[in-house]
Amino acid sequence: MSFADAYGAAFHDYLRGSGERALETAYELGRRAIEEQISILDLAEIHHAALAAALEVPADRDQLSRMARAGTAFLTESLSAYEMLQRGFREVQQVALLEQQYADQLRDLAEGSTALNSTFSIEEILRLMGELAPRIIGAGKSMVAVPDPDSGHLEIAAHPAWNPAISAALLMAFEGNAGRFRAPNGEEVLVGTVRGADGVQATIILAEKEEGPFTERDEAVLAKLSQTCSIAIERAGLYERQRGIAETLQRALLPDRLPRVPGLSLATRYLPGGAGANVGGDWYDLVVLPDQQVGLALGDVMGRGIRAATVMGQVRIAFRAYAMEHRGPREVLDLMTALLTSLDPEHFSTLVYVTLEVPGGRAVMAQAGHPPPLLITAEGETRLLTDSDSPPLCAVANGSHPVSKFEMAPGDTLVLYTDGLIGRRDLTAGMSRIREVAANSRGDHESLCDRILENMPLDSDDDVALLAARLD
Repeated sequence: MSFADAYGAAFHDYLRGSGERALETAYELGRRAIEEQISILDLAEIHHAALAAALEVPADRDQLSRMARAGTAFLTESLSAYEMLQRGFREVQQVALLEQQYADQLRDLAEGSTALNSTFSIEEILRLMGELAPRIIGAGKSMVAVPDPDSGHLEIAAHPAWNPAISAALLMAFEGNAGRFRAPNGEEVLVGTVRGADGVQATIILAEKEEGPFTERDEAVLAKLSQTCSIAIERAGLYERQRGIAETLQRALLPDRLPRVPGLSLATRYLPGGAGANVGGDWYDLVVLPDQQVGLALGDVMGRGIRAATVMGQVRIAFRAYAMEHRGPREVLDLMTALLTSLDPEHFSTLVYVTLEVPGGRAVMAQAGHPPPLLITAEGETRLLTDSDSPPLCAVANGSHPVSKFEMAPGDTLVLYTDGLIGRRDLTAGMSRIREVAANSRGDHESLCDRILENMPLDSDDDVALLAARLD
């Protein structure tokens, strides 16, 4: 077995907890290195490779710190043979210090990779890149820029406080992932290139190394960070495309406009939430019924992306089919539960359905696990309609959904909404907040919707649907 392979195996064994036995092996490897005339710097490089391989395994911060400390201990034991047989203690200490610094860089790189891969916004990825690179490398200046080959300028994407004397043409000619060179003003800079399928996406530029000049090791670390950033941007672009498809499908399945109903003013809002394919399955609808009645419905299909939007279309079609048969709220929800359970036994969605007499104001409501509608009187008083409580659609086999009744007076407004409006983490606080916002609202139903959206702590990971009906 080669020395590098033997060292890597022993180091891996030490990280797995073999303790003193592995440290004895480390000392013996130090003696073997001297016998094979492997220099102390070559030994350090072999150790760097073994440590880098170990740190590529996903781990939390505590595990990464433990591996970094273990790496220093293992290398120090190997170098002790040099200390006694060939080298002075000061050189051993210096190499161990360099090793610890490199281990810290690799640990920060691993943590930075996690942060980069946790966002789906290209702008946020570039901002993080501009923060991580100088901290990991130890540079006093940094800037993220996008070279524009047409104008010959650098379009600053993040951290614009420093503008190095470097042209877009110079950066476009740079072919590597990372490299060092002198700017036209003589300033030493370290450059990392973020590449995508269409070529150079962005460039990170560092200057003023805190301790000495930039090194080949700094190049290697920045190259790895740039590659991670490139992958994160590619993934974010893919998610944005998926999001666009899902959102287009979602909006196509929602009604372009609700029917005009004399005596009733209507307003709707839909906000897609989250990033990537995180468009959900929120929907709303209105059907005109006999005897001057209308049916108002708003639902939320659990899940994300194209599938949620597709299932939402099935749920809305099922609702319209049963509602147009002039069935009451309880029967509509019961029939939908039976149909959706037969199509997908694991289906899970919420729904509130209200039939309202116009202009009489008498209403009947059935809920299936949905947040309670909000009733706002003409005088500004608010009340959550929580008289009925039942599980979501398909949650209980052969279940029946109870109904409740209420009345609306001229000037009253009924607001139906999904849980993305009030936040899932604290529904009680969210429902209290929407009552407070609505009570202080003035103006028509359109202004009411805008004020609610502007003043509610929306769940950024969830979409929001809102339907307001004011009895004229």
